[in-house]
Amino acid sequence: MKEKLKKLISMVLIVLVVFGMVTTNFVETSVFAANDTEEYGVYDASKQRKVENKAHETVADFSLCMDYDLKSPGTSTSATFSYKKVDNVNKDIYSQYRKKVGTGNFDAVKRIFYYYLTHTNEIAYGVFQNEYYYQDTKNSAYDTTYTAYPEHNNQKALLRKAAEDSSLDTKIDESLTLTIFYYSNGGRGYQNVITGKIKSTPLPHKTIRVEGVKTWNDNNDQDGKRPTEIKVNLMKQVGDGEVTKHDTKAVTADNQGNWKYSWDDLPEYEDDKKVTYSITEDPIDDYTISINGYDVTNTHIPEKTMVEGSKIWEDNNDQAKIRPTEITINLLKNGEKVDSKIVKESDGWKWKFDNLDKYEKGKEINYTITEEKVEGYSSEVQGYNVKNIYIPSKTSIQVTKSWVDNNNQDGKRPESITIKLFANGKEIKDLTLTKENNWEGSFADLDEYENGKKIEYTIQEENVGHDYVSVITGTPKDGFTVTNTRMPEKIVVEGSKTWNDNNNQDGKRPTEITINLLKNGEKVDSKIVKELDGWKWKFDNLDKYEKGKEINYTITEEKVEGYTSKVNRYDVENSYTPEKTSVDVIKTWEDNNNQDGRRPDSITINLLKNGVKVESKILTKTDKWKWRFDNLDKYENGKEITYTVMEEKVDGYTSKIMGDAKSGYKIVNTHTTEDVPPVPKTPKPNRPENPNKPDYKKPGSMPKTGDTSNITLYAGLGILSAALLLLINKCKREEN
Repeated sequence: MKEKLKKLISMVLIVLVVFGMVTTNFVETSVFAANDTEEYGVYDASKQRKVENKAHETVADFSLCMDYDLKSPGTSTSATFSYKKVDNVNKDIYSQYRKKVGTGNFDAVKRIFYYYLTHTNEIAYGVFQNEYYYQDTKNSAYDTTYTAYPEHNNQKALLRKAAEDSSLDTKIDESLTLTIFYYSNGGRGYQNVITGKIKSTPLPHKTIRVEGVKTWNDNNDQDGKRPTEIKVNLMKQVGDGEVTKHDTKAVTADNQGNWKYSWDDLPEYEDDKKVTYSITEDPIDDYTISINGYDVTNTHIPEKTMVEGSKIWEDNNDQAKIRPTEITINLLKNGEKVDSKIVKESDGWKWKFDNLDKYEKGKEINYTITEEKVEGYSSEVQGYNVKNIYIPSKTSIQVTKSWVDNNNQDGKRPESITIKLFANGKEIKDLTLTKENNWEGSFADLDEYENGKKIEYTIQEENVGHDYVSVITGTPKDGFTVTNTRMPEKIVVEGSKTWNDNNNQDGKRPTEITINLLKNGEKVDSKIVKELDGWKWKFDNLDKYEKGKEINYTITEEKVEGYTSKVNRYDVENSYTPEKTSVDVIKTWEDNNNQDGRRPDSITINLLKNGVKVESKILTKTDKWKWRFDNLDKYENGKEITYTVMEEKVDGYTSKIMGDAKSGYKIVNTHTTEDVPPVPKTPKPNRPENPNKPDYKKPGSMPKTGDTSNITLYAGLGILSAALLLLINKCKREEN
């Protein structure tokens, strides 16, 4: 009955497996070469991923392992796979194997691990040997031999047979199926079925790679001792055997300057014995070798040197008393200063530079020394020693002349100057400076010391004259500057106006004038001058010289209408010629051509200026009874003068004046013929009572010709005059 029940359960399980109702693990077992790295896997049932777990043992030819593709029944349970030693269940170890008792093809234990996950059981594993063992982790105090059913035994035998027949170059039947049943808790509870195929795959023996790096500890090959190539030896030891040279490589730097070497495909085992590899390096001159694993470090300590020397004084035991208390020695490395030492008499005048690199960038360094200048001594370097020879110290003094005279504006700068040099107050030399030497020079080859004491040098300048002021600045060491200063001379141009216009007789004088200042003919300034200024002007603060030549200042006056201008240096005389005029006078006789013989031989015409007689003229027939009063002032006190004329009384005639000063005056003298007895041949002259006092009349009034007059007389005279005119005209016609 029990056997039937078991068969029924098996059939149900098979059906469930077929329809996917139980957890199924598909197992694929492969043959691997020895020495593969063991791997562990973690299975997370919630993610349904493949978990690989490979176990590889150290065996002669191969071992078996299984790859699992676990498919979850939906549980979230996770588990960590590990190995447990069958005969020592309390210790976790890596792969454990056992030798088979006896001989035959099955030289080593062939083992298959299988793992599965259940709802109630922990991880377990079984070992296949002559019998099939398993361990239940819940009851792990002992090993239990599992007595399988006949079909299980058949599968066990097939598995063993497959393992025995497997080799590196053969494959077992891929259709071989392994079915394992596991019952927990004495066959009660859950049942898991593991099915799968066994496949044998030959793989090559495992090999390793040995690689290393060369490190140079030589301060970047400072001494240039590093070789271009090294020899690295690969040493080999099988098991506990002798260490032998397996290979040698010549190693050089790659393009990046790295020194690397490697060996590939080296067997990890030979004859079931582990092979140990190491390296050595052929010796390198001047380098020590240090090996760490497969890496090599070569060390070279850069060589050192030192420079030492001493001072030799050749100064007659410091006779001049100028030897310094200390000197400075400079150390030069390939010509560049790298160090200095102050050396004193207390040092014995000796020096030393030690711990100096002997090489740099592979080349030996050239160390030299120099000495800071020692005043009064020449320095001679002999190797690393220095000889100082006393030479009377010489110096020179630079002298520069500076002119502050507005670029010699006044032209007073001399062609040369003389500078005198004094040593401790005593004149010893002189120096001439000129424009040709740019007003610069120096006193050279001068002793700096006398009797061990420094000489004090001073200079003086000979008097330059021309109002130059000399100032000396500077020192003998820095040089002297002699500054000559002269302020350009200034002048004043001033003048006054003279009016020559008869005290502004005509009233033409202006209220102001303009005076222009000219500099060498070019107008540079102007001033408006008025009577309020007293008709005076002044241009001051004027440069007297320009470019060494005296400036010619002149003045001009803007034209003054009606006046002529005469410049006398800086004064101006304005002359105004009073306008002149003339007065023409013509005498006309209306006396019938002097029919009565009364016409005088001459008459006197008086010229009146504003009613005042200023001039007289006697007219005669010779003058054709005409005259011109000329060169008469037209104005007086700014007002135009009124000129009139008056005729002195002519007996027997009446006088009539017509015209004006501008167009001329016409004086008509009229005589009327009288019917009177003949005049005695020698009549008594009728002389005026005051012949020297002419009877002047007021301007504008017509003078009277007779002593008495009346209307009748005037009428008669008019008739007579008309008759005489007619008679004269008739006579003229007859003559013609």
